Amino acid sequence: MSGICASCLDFDMNKIVKSKDSLAPKWLSEKDYVQEFIMKSKVFANYHPQDFNVKMKLDIGKQHYGKKILYWATKENNNNNNLSINDAKTSYGNFSNSGVASVDKNGVVVLKFSCPQIYRTTPAYSSTPQSYYRHLHFVISNGEKDKWMGQIYTKIVVCKFGLKDSLQMLKSGNYVFINALPCESYGKDHIPNTYNLTHKQVKKMNQRELFEWFKKVVKLHYPNIHKEITSKSINIKEIPIVAYCAHEKCNASELLLEELLKKGMVNVYDYSGGMKEYRKSQINNKLF
Repeated sequence: MSGICASCLDFDMNKIVKSKDSLAPKWLSEKDYVQEFIMKSKVFANYHPQDFNVKMKLDIGKQHYGKKILYWATKENNNNNNLSINDAKTSYGNFSNSGVASVDKNGVVVLKFSCPQIYRTTPAYSSTPQSYYRHLHFVISNGEKDKWMGQIYTKIVVCKFGLKDSLQMLKSGNYVFINALPCESYGKDHIPNTYNLTHKQVKKMNQRELFEWFKKVVKLHYPNIHKEITSKSINIKEIPIVAYCAHEKCNASELLLEELLKKGMVNVYDYSGGMKEYRKSQINNKLF
């Protein structure tokens, strides 16, 4: 299983983790683009990308009330097929997917950004490139809000998409769509051309068994993805996966994605509206 990022000290699905400078990946060895971005970020007024599609709340502690957060992530992958995995330098680009936000009295900060792309990079003390989970980095200001402190923090990101985007993704054939509900529910009703896998099933599998499951599904139903895997453009753990369940308050898809991430699947999304929103859209289409 990969770490959240190449320099991350720990792996945690839900918590914020620290990074260590000595573990900085090799793309930063000759020139540290991250530190350069932080040093050049002299603006402490709040801002965020105009075309953001992710809104994340983070609890960083009441002791940071009133401070500022500088955050950044890779650019959104606007490639039509989403089956190309870029290197880290290309993915971060000019660090345009970034912003500054304020910490409220409860220690909570709201970050707005575009859904980051996953990327490959070679970790320190290794010669083999690895792909990493979708994530976001940030630093915290001092109390005077005129300097960024040295510690870099990282948080895993799972992007959620609405009905329109999700149906476009399904139609493309470049995303494996998974219904996370029990097989009885799936048998009664599911979005066409989607497949059934629950968090309980994944929990019982080892990584090899899970990879074999996806290999079979992809070979049978996803020729575009199968072609990329056969040509070794992507590997099994980089397959784009979209999970959904009953409705936006259902947590079955969230539980499934958590288990998939634990098993090393790095490229996951959530269709949060689920069956309820999908069925409503189908009824409306028939009426009009």
